Amino acid sequence: MRSPFAWIVFCFSLGIIFASRVRIPFVPAWGIAVSCCVVFAFFMHKHGSGNAEFVSFPLFFCAVFFCGAACLMNNDAQPANHIRHLVFKAMGGRCAVKGCVASEPFAVGSRTVFHLKTGRFSFDKYSYDCSGLLLVAVNGSVALEYGQAVEAAGMLRLPSAFRGSRRTSIRDYLQQKGIYAILRVPSPGYIRRTCNRDQQDIVAVSLRLKKKFQQKIHAVMSPVAAGIMEAMLLGDKKDIPRSVYTEMIKTGTVHILVVSGFNVGIIAGICALFLKVLRLNRMIRLVIIVPALVFYCMMTGASPPVVRATIMGIFFFFSWYVRRDPGISQALSLSAFIILVFAPRELYDASFQLSFAAVSAICSLSPAMVKLFHADKISLRPVRWAAGLGITSLSAWLGTAGFIAYYFRTISPIAVLANIFIPVIASFITLCGVGLVVSGFLCPYFASSFASVSEALIVFLLWVNSLLIHVPGGYARLP
Repeated sequence: MRSPFAWIVFCFSLGIIFASRVRIPFVPAWGIAVSCCVVFAFFMHKHGSGNAEFVSFPLFFCAVFFCGAACLMNNDAQPANHIRHLVFKAMGGRCAVKGCVASEPFAVGSRTVFHLKTGRFSFDKYSYDCSGLLLVAVNGSVALEYGQAVEAAGMLRLPSAFRGSRRTSIRDYLQQKGIYAILRVPSPGYIRRTCNRDQQDIVAVSLRLKKKFQQKIHAVMSPVAAGIMEAMLLGDKKDIPRSVYTEMIKTGTVHILVVSGFNVGIIAGICALFLKVLRLNRMIRLVIIVPALVFYCMMTGASPPVVRATIMGIFFFFSWYVRRDPGISQALSLSAFIILVFAPRELYDASFQLSFAAVSAICSLSPAMVKLFHADKISLRPVRWAAGLGITSLSAWLGTAGFIAYYFRTISPIAVLANIFIPVIASFITLCGVGLVVSGFLCPYFASSFASVSEALIVFLLWVNSLLIHVPGGYARLP
């Protein structure tokens, strides 16, 4: 069977979709999956892989299907003390929730928003142990870091289920993240730290290092350029002007402003090249590169595109270490399977869908287009290279055009042309950003030089993007 991992992910995803539409209990779903696995193993042992293929493989994929359903049921299962069940106790009054900051706080207008891993719920004269994540929205600015133990007081509410022009409501979006309640805090004075011992793990360390990187970037770059550099290098979009973000959506290049496989590939390539120059053996390089990719994934927020690219990168480096030819389709399917096992609701996330649709389209359509247009037979290397970029861009656009039209209500044929030029410019900006951060720690004298080149490249990128927007018929807004 060709691409068995792809079929496994397909059946697993169908199981998730089925379970989200038809709410079957966890125990029957898991029981059917185990029964199918037992019967499959019996047929394979009794008759061999050739004679029982038509019976055994359907059983195996049936087992995978119900494993997907069981994973979603298990993911949605909540303990009796989940914070969601305590919302109705606090309706109409002020409550206090103790817990640990479980995300990097960010500003939304005049509010500061962060996730709280709950531990204790207090209302009136009663106090309960609780669990689960809570979205905390504070009116005003509050200085908090990931891992800090805090107590927040405010009004506990369920998220809004109003959809309006959106495809999903706020409640649906938050439930995909495992959040079922919102705590609205009137001012920063209603939040206090409960102890001085902060949580120390890889996420906390990576976020602290991320802040130091941001300080180095802001020290030598203008605010707008620094905001774009932070988004491209560190995955922080809060300082990008709305106008810039909107214009990048029109040309279908907004993926440049978020950390994705493109950025992970550059970081992995830089690490591999640097370690190769030091003449370290394969094992040492692997031991250094794999933790570096995981650390970078945590630093940039572990979004689906970054997790996908990190898993694929680790898969490729292990294949390189054992001297095997890595298969892109197998690596892509493996990364999708791992993400869905731990977070089945990511299947409905736009970022997950766009990321895997783009890479899948490139893997499946590009080879056929190369043969169709005879791009591999072009004698001039620069022309052959440009044709390859154009085919890759067209493949990615064909794979994601439907999703972009659905979620963003736009159609951008100009994206095919834009994704030939802009990613090349963005790759140089990312390389300069890495040089800026590294030199900022090792040799601050050179940081300003990298910053000047980066700003010039960012201005050039925005100019090219603005030029492409005005191409007739290049962009259309759907009703």
